Amino acid sequence: MHGAAGYVLQDGGMKQVFSAIRQCANGQIVYPASFKSILMKRLGRMLKDHQ
Repeated sequence: MHGAAGYVLQDGGMKQVFSAIRQCANGQIVYPASFKSILMKRLGRMLKDHQ
C-alpha cells in the first residue's frame, strides 16, 4: 500500500496522484481510511506549498 503511493509520487505524477484520488473518490480503489486521511493531509500540505 505504501509502495503504490511512493511509486506514483516518484513517477513525477501530480496528474497520476490526482487521477488516483479521483478513483479513490469514486470508490474504485479501496484504501484503509487511515491511509487515505494521511494521503489527503500530505496533499493538502503540498498544495499549500505550491500556492
